Amino acid sequence: MKTDSVLTLGNYREPPEFKDGWRADIHCRWSPNGDLIGFNSTHTGSRQVYVIKVK
Repeated sequence: MKTDSVLTLGNYREPPEFKDGWRADIHCRWSPNGDLIGFNSTHTGSRQVYVIKVK
């Protein structure tokens, strides 16, 4: 945030069957200590929760 830099953590495309009605909101949530990001996605064909370690 201090530098306005962007770090792409992945590309999670939504399968066509999830485009109408049951979409996944991939707004990320940071862990309290800032080393994990959690999000939900349907990129594997089912709705799941994912966690990425960033530090």
